Amino acid sequence: MGEGRRRHPWLLWAIILLAFALRVYHLDFQSLWRDEVDALRFATRPLAQLLDTFTKPGENGPLFFLLLRPWLQVFGQSETALRFPSVLWGTLSVPLTWVLARRLLRFGATATAHAGAAGVSTLAMLLTATAPYLVWYSREGKMYALVVALALGSVLALLWALTAAAAGVRLRWLVYIALTSLGFYLHVMFVLLLPVHAVLFALGWPSTRRHWRGALLALASFVLPYLPLVWWQWRLFTSPTFDPGFSPVSLPRMFAILLVAFGRGMRGVPTIGL
Repeated sequence: MGEGRRRHPWLLWAIILLAFALRVYHLDFQSLWRDEVDALRFATRPLAQLLDTFTKPGENGPLFFLLLRPWLQVFGQSETALRFPSVLWGTLSVPLTWVLARRLLRFGATATAHAGAAGVSTLAMLLTATAPYLVWYSREGKMYALVVALALGSVLALLWALTAAAAGVRLRWLVYIALTSLGFYLHVMFVLLLPVHAVLFALGWPSTRRHWRGALLALASFVLPYLPLVWWQWRLFTSPTFDPGFSPVSLPRMFAILLVAFGRGMRGVPTIGL
């Protein structure tokens, strides 16, 4: 992990600085929009009401608003104050991507070490720093930048646990369980990361075989923190009058929208061609 860093430490720091600059430049240029105003309103409601949202139907991201509450009390409620935590989390995602890329390249392939691991990891880091979609959400006073950082940390913790020796394996699984469980209360869709973890476990086979007990126990432990969310999600899903407020979008259309957003930014899809 240190070879590329020793050769070009300035390049890694330059990319991190670039990521920060892209996210912090003109941070207060646009006024708060509806969802950001909601974030302020939810984070500053009475503490008892805020804690109730952890089990209240229809609430999403209660942990984010709980974390945002003391920040706003210290730094105020301006556009910059509200959005700056997202700047920090979005910038942190850049070095996390570098570390994760190197771990993934080495995961399950220790016998054939990647000669270009440093270059690939640096490229992944640069793409994370400059991707318009990630830059956009790192400039918004919502939970999405933190979700990305925690998702990267969760995958890193999983790889850390799957490569552990017998002595420290329990602590590593506990770290993985804690990070992933926190993600459920940052955004309800964080649970969709679990199939990705299952794919990583399968790709590492047979070296991951000795950790199957830890993986099953971790999966079982995720049921407990997610149960309150499952309860109200199921009630909404089975309600004949529930309307999410959004028109259905097909999976191919989702991929097209994401491809455009990551490639050219948060602008309208062109009418002719991609």
